[in-house]
Amino acid sequence: MSTSAGRGGRRLLSLAGFAFAVLVVGLLAGGCVRARVAIAVSNSDLVTGEMVVGVVVQSDKEPGSVLRPPADLAGKIRAEPYRQDGYAGTRLLFTELTFDELDRLMKTSADAPAGMQFELRRAGGLVVLNGRVDLSGVPNPDQADVQLRFSFPGTIIGTNGDQQGETVSWIVEPGRVTELSATARYAEPGTRSWGQWVLLLGAMAGSVVVIIAMLAFYAHRRFAGKLAREHTR
Repeated sequence: MSTSAGRGGRRLLSLAGFAFAVLVVGLLAGGCVRARVAIAVSNSDLVTGEMVVGVVVQSDKEPGSVLRPPADLAGKIRAEPYRQDGYAGTRLLFTELTFDELDRLMKTSADAPAGMQFELRRAGGLVVLNGRVDLSGVPNPDQADVQLRFSFPGTIIGTNGDQQGETVSWIVEPGRVTELSATARYAEPGTRSWGQWVLLLGAMAGSVVVIIAMLAFYAHRRFAGKLAREHTR
């Protein structure tokens, strides 16, 4: 009974994630959409940021696009209404998602005709971002506003986006498919880089030298005191 309930729960969560992704896909295909993603990756391989998805509305009473994240991630994701520049929809604020959780949030179905998808994965000392945004068939390109920005805790060694320091961004052009690619180098969580080990060993060696010097100083003082006492006798 518990096994059946567990499978049912996982199925519902999977369907919730799928419905969220399909909604994003449908909005992008509609063309009158604003989709903005800003993500900061920590050196613990956790992502924090926000995603805004909105559509053009004709009145303040229209809610626009309403997104509901997967139920099991409710503790890490907060949804709030978004309304700006004639767009209305939802702003998702998320904190410390794992790469897998971000992938579940963003993944679209394999046969989706258009949409936005990306994933982060680790390969040794590298973190790789891959994705795509398909705006090739939007009917209203002047009202499509799609932007993405990712910040990493290490050096970006390659990207096809606009790089500024440790941040890379894309402003997606309507009427085409935009590929997203970036690779950053930083140590795996729980490991130290070679430079960190050198600094640590240097600090330890310095501490040992100080201790030895202190012991030698006190030994010298004790020996000098002993000689002085013997001389006074």
